[in-house]
Amino acid sequence: MKKSLIFFGLILMAATLVFAVVKASAADTLSHRLAGKILLQVEDKGRAWYVNPSDGQRYSLGRAAEAFSVMRDLGIGITNANLDKIPVADANLSGVDTDSDGLSDAAEDSLGTDKNKADSDGDEYNDKAEIVNAYNPKGSGKTAINEVFSKAQAGRILLQVESHGEAWYVNPDNNKRYFLNRPEDAFNVMRSLGLGITNQNLLQVKDAVANSSTAEEKTEKKTSNESSSCASLDCLAGLVDSCDAGQSVIWNYKSPLFGMTIQTETSFTAKGENDEGLCILEQKNLSSVASVSEKDKQSLIASGTTEIEIQSSLKSFNDSYKLAAGTVSTCTGSAVNLKAYFKSSNEGTLDASCSIKIESGSTSDVCVYNGNVTCVTKVLAGSK
Repeated sequence: MKKSLIFFGLILMAATLVFAVVKASAADTLSHRLAGKILLQVEDKGRAWYVNPSDGQRYSLGRAAEAFSVMRDLGIGITNANLDKIPVADANLSGVDTDSDGLSDAAEDSLGTDKNKADSDGDEYNDKAEIVNAYNPKGSGKTAINEVFSKAQAGRILLQVESHGEAWYVNPDNNKRYFLNRPEDAFNVMRSLGLGITNQNLLQVKDAVANSSTAEEKTEKKTSNESSSCASLDCLAGLVDSCDAGQSVIWNYKSPLFGMTIQTETSFTAKGENDEGLCILEQKNLSSVASVSEKDKQSLIASGTTEIEIQSSLKSFNDSYKLAAGTVSTCTGSAVNLKAYFKSSNEGTLDASCSIKIESGSTSDVCVYNGNVTCVTKVLAGSK
């Protein structure tokens, strides 16, 4: 029974490998000052970037479809009541306009006005005039604008969760919200609000490599590492040391486990730093197979393990991995501890303490390796 529990614990470890490294960070970085801004690369044909205020990293807006994809990926849900607290900018409100009030039908659907009536509340002022001047187009008086709340949303992309997911961008220069309708409209609004930046300054803002128009160039550089079937700890140490967001390697390694050999292929992708300056990496298990050589089998039998138990252990591991294939894990830890952790993994001497965490209906495995590296893996349905 004890052997089975240890074996299960080691299987769990194999499904949750990831690591991180500490890097120094300045208190007042360029990324912080540019948070939420749209940047135009003036020395590279005006290529547009969005600096996400949540992580301080830049995301390429590329073509219109890519810009729209970035909005959807990075958008934050907001209720209509809270959205109403932010003033509306007089921009990008045109389009198909059934009632000819200056607001597109799409904008009126988002704002809750009547797209078939130019003056929804019948007060002799058309809807657009009231909207852009912070008056209530659906009743009397001014709109309840909250300047403090508006400033707190500066630079964010907001999605109307109580409507149809319409998107708005809050410009940090004036704390007004800009309607992001079709991909082309969203792209043009962001370009019109862009701030010019030199290549040298742009490089000080981490590239998230998400929806990037330069992703192909980066992928070519990464592919040379990935296709080389990295099998040494050195290439992983390099990934940990740089922690450049989007940088990725695929590691192929063998590790011993109670007389078995575990052949594993795993992808590791750097996600940048967290608030404590730790580098965060994501790990995705691609494949893992357990086997036993004839020599190791005879040693196990000599130690009292039956051949049926050996085959049962092999089947248990391989079946468990099939259920967990594709699982993504994240870990944090210092550079020194992570390298020691990974070396222990490779040698099959890893020490782990694991627990189950249930939060908001989601179940996760939380493991602390060697007492100083913490890994979290969401449990897939059917994997328990």
